[in-house]
Amino acid sequence: MNYREMLKDKKRIVVKVGSSSLIHKETNKLNLRKLEVLVRELSDLHNQGKDVVLVTSGAVATNTRTRTEKTE
Repeated sequence: MNYREMLKDKKRIVVKVGSSSLIHKETNKLNLRKLEVLVRELSDLHNQGKDVVLVTSGAVATNTRTRTEKTE
């Protein structure tokens, strides 16, 4: 059974995404391609009537890098 079949009858779906999933390994900046894929998947679930909750620690890592880059 794949994950889509398991989620079919669920009303609320919580997705936890860590910093390493959002940051590009070579540039250490936000990986926009990965983010786009994630947003499309979550949007598809929402359009199916699911209540989607995104939990991420990546927002803190991204903000810290941005603030550091501005001060240099």
